[in-house]
Amino acid sequence: MNGIEILGQNLTTALTDVKAEIARTDNKCSLLLAFVGAVLAGAWTVAKDAPLNLASIVVGITGMALLVTAAGLLLASVRPRLSARDRVGFPLWATLTAEEIDAELSRDWRAQHIAALSRIGRQVHHPAAGGRPGPRRRRTAHHRGLDHGRGRRMIDTATAAGLDPATLADALRVAGSADFHRWQDQIKRTGGCADPIHLRGWLVHKDKTTGETLHHYTTESEPGGRLRVACGNRRASRCPACAWTYAGDTYHLMRAGLAGDPDKDIPATVRNHPRVFATFTPPSFGPVHNRPDRGTCRCGTRHAADDPVLGTALDPATYDYAGTVLFNNHAGELWMRFANRLRREIAARAGLTQRELHEVCRVTYGKVAEFQKRGGIHFHAVIRLDGPEGPDTPPPSWASTELLTSAIRAAARHSYSSVTVPAAGDQPARTFQWGRQLDVRPIKAFGDGTDLTEQAVASYVAKYATKAAESTGATDDPVYCRACRGTGRSRRYDRTGSALSRCATCHGIGLREDLAHLDVPDHARRLMAACAQLQPLYPGRPLARWAHMLGFRGHFSTKSRRYSTTLGALRQVRADFRAAQERQTLGLDDVELDTVLVLADWQYAGHGHTPGESALAASIARDLQINRETAREELSTLEGA
Repeated sequence: MNGIEILGQNLTTALTDVKAEIARTDNKCSLLLAFVGAVLAGAWTVAKDAPLNLASIVVGITGMALLVTAAGLLLASVRPRLSARDRVGFPLWATLTAEEIDAELSRDWRAQHIAALSRIGRQVHHPAAGGRPGPRRRRTAHHRGLDHGRGRRMIDTATAAGLDPATLADALRVAGSADFHRWQDQIKRTGGCADPIHLRGWLVHKDKTTGETLHHYTTESEPGGRLRVACGNRRASRCPACAWTYAGDTYHLMRAGLAGDPDKDIPATVRNHPRVFATFTPPSFGPVHNRPDRGTCRCGTRHAADDPVLGTALDPATYDYAGTVLFNNHAGELWMRFANRLRREIAARAGLTQRELHEVCRVTYGKVAEFQKRGGIHFHAVIRLDGPEGPDTPPPSWASTELLTSAIRAAARHSYSSVTVPAAGDQPARTFQWGRQLDVRPIKAFGDGTDLTEQAVASYVAKYATKAAESTGATDDPVYCRACRGTGRSRRYDRTGSALSRCATCHGIGLREDLAHLDVPDHARRLMAACAQLQPLYPGRPLARWAHMLGFRGHFSTKSRRYSTTLGALRQVRADFRAAQERQTLGLDDVELDTVLVLADWQYAGHGHTPGESALAASIARDLQINRETAREELSTLEGA
């Protein structure tokens, strides 16, 4: 290779490096600009309604001015260069004729382009540097003092916006790292997961016949040597991104059982089956603060919609906290007994035995649990009548919405649909049934503005499938003792009446947290304390273990087998789609799957984010959600047109 060829290669490499560095810097500036915008929005949201003194106002205005200045500098950094004086890029081509462009491109301008682009990069991203390098100024104590002042103002602004200085500094560190783009790509693939699982390992695709390695992947080249995958948590309080995916799956599952979906093996004729939306509430355990449609609360106050006292006991001394958590703990059994009784009520109204009913009709359902403000659990259920083979077959001619509604009301009131809890210690025997507020409403395929529609019901169920007891103010973290699993008894020595049988870690209370120090409302704290106090009296019921759920230990979203498809099937479809995309990216889409041997070795390496990564991941999740909503709106517009 002669000197001219070497020079040509070096020029090409240098030009590519300059362009890549400018693109990388522009991307970082864009991200920082979005981050500054989020800080400004957060600061305004916090400060607009907060009572501020004069000093706070002065500091806030100064900080906001600095942030606006920073946003202006970032906008100036990412603005397009439209001047043709540097004789590079489309601004130059716009000033030339076709013949002049041919003449320009016939010459080797790579060296000039490298100089021009480098000069643009310095001017845009470091305006003080100018077009040519100059002498480096010595930093004096005066400059250090100014920097210190700027840092203090930045800290005040960050704190006012809800970001502590460490989080802001960590976010800037992550955004400025060399492998930021790969980290960003990983987080985007998780949907902006707030608590991703970290894995270390490798993956190899081999041809079974020839032994040829088709593809090899290792996490050694990933940021931190780790691959981040979504946590998959359904609870919005833990991971909003994964909860959004779970809610979407639940929506499609419920809607397929209402409107049908050929892709999920549910025929559209299911719309013609009798179906209702029923709400089952707990009984009363004492008067609570409420907001009636007319008049005032029993306390004599007209509470605001967001008043924190709503749902709390009017008289905590007489409120039955123990009864509330015991009802929550037995709610699953109560539903099972109701479902059994419902089939008997339907058979009686049709003049059939239960065996004969099974041969001509099936009762299917999908339900979700929701906590009331007072801490009691209640269920929302879609109940449907099908033929003997499920949604593929029509129900018998006698099956109607009116018959189903009547059977549901009768089954909920029947004594069989009850659970008796025996007396223990100072607790009396209790018999639990559904509360008086039983609401049963028909579901219409096309609503007239008054009836429930399929989409509204599916959206309602999906919304509450991602909730837990946090709506009552309770913590979403388990508070039971890990050593004894909430029983309060030692695993090594368990003899009734002996002091040695108590758990040495929690001293027999079954909790690892001091409830008095938890930042939860008093009503929720009393319910959680009732779980721990009842645990020794009902050792067979894991009350302390589920104290953070106020005693409820069932699944929040459940369905009968033939109501619709399954969450597992929906996840498998998504996994297959992503696998097909990955094969196409790797160039393996033409290879038969049964001829490929996949070898892998993965190890758990941790989970979660650093504080700065959490802020950036939340921004990524928000951007992805906005993109989805925008695409959905545009799709609706196109379909409407």
